Amino acid sequence: MTGSLKRSAIILTVFILVAFAAPANALKVGDTAPNIQAKAALDGKTVDFDLQTALAKNAVILYFFPKAFSQG
Repeated sequence: MTGSLKRSAIILTVFILVAFAAPANALKVGDTAPNIQAKAALDGKTVDFDLQTALAKNAVILYFFPKAFSQG
C-alpha cells in the first residue's frame, strides 16, 4: 500500500468512526436541552448547577471541560 493510499484509508476509517459515534439520543438543532444538573465552577468555587434554575434568572452559556471534576 502506498503512503498516499494508506493515508486515505486512515482518513476514511476515522471519518466512518466519527460519523457513527454520535449517540442515538444526540440533540439536533432546535431541540430543547434536557435539564442539566452538575458540579460547576463560579468565581473559583465549586457550586451545584441546575439549568432550569439558571435559565429562570438569565441567559445561559454552557462550556464543558473534558474530565472536569473527575478522578481521571
